[in-house]
Amino acid sequence: MKFFFTFLILALPAIFAMLPPFVPSGFAFSLQQVFHSFCHQIADRCFDVNGIEMAVCHRCLGIYLGIPLAMCFGFRTFDWKYLLLFSLPLCLDWSLHQMGLWVNTPTTQFVTGVAFGIGIGFFAAQGISELISLKLNPSIK
Repeated sequence: MKFFFTFLILALPAIFAMLPPFVPSGFAFSLQQVFHSFCHQIADRCFDVNGIEMAVCHRCLGIYLGIPLAMCFGFRTFDWKYLLLFSLPLCLDWSLHQMGLWVNTPTTQFVTGVAFGIGIGFFAAQGISELISLKLNPSIK
């Protein structure tokens, strides 16, 4: 039960980020506005369905999907080395592109976002799981 609630909480941002092409335009606009605070939303860097962009760019969507995906790898304790390890592809993709040594693509942006999201997910899943445990069993401190 705790796994399900933790996964659901971690998956909600990804679900909402993917909704705009599938919901009425007013609600889609509201979602776009909410996510605009967290993502640049440049049109050619966002996945679209029938010309309607998702609420975040390729990389951000990868991050949002990677966070709950971390739970599939299991988590027991957070270790900074996981965050650093899973951050490396994103850092390389971005910095090599900025230096003109590499051209990143929607695929590399998305995949490196997923990897980074997994690194964040190890940390986030542990914290949310502990909060749920406290709510389910208040005697734990």
